[in-house]
Amino acid sequence: FLAYSKKKRQEEAKKMKRTKQAPKEDYAARLRDIEIQLEAARCRWNQTVDECLIDSCIYEISSLYKQYQYYLRQAKNAGFTAFEGRRQTV
Repeated sequence: FLAYSKKKRQEEAKKMKRTKQAPKEDYAARLRDIEIQLEAARCRWNQTVDECLIDSCIYEISSLYKQYQYYLRQAKNAGFTAFEGRRQTV
């Protein structure tokens, strides 16, 4: 059962890669959004005193960090460079 589901997930992932690749701008926007969310979560964590809320902030930061890693890896695989993600101001 586990081998079948793993194989099926791999096939579905390959299908998704072939059918639609996100534009590079999408990766930059997603990474920026996650950075903003991470900063907000860190601020909440620094200001929170309740034990349950501290745990909640820790899980949120961990989740956002994993999302950031995922989109960063996808962007690198798509050939995205750091310079492309920065807004140019003149």
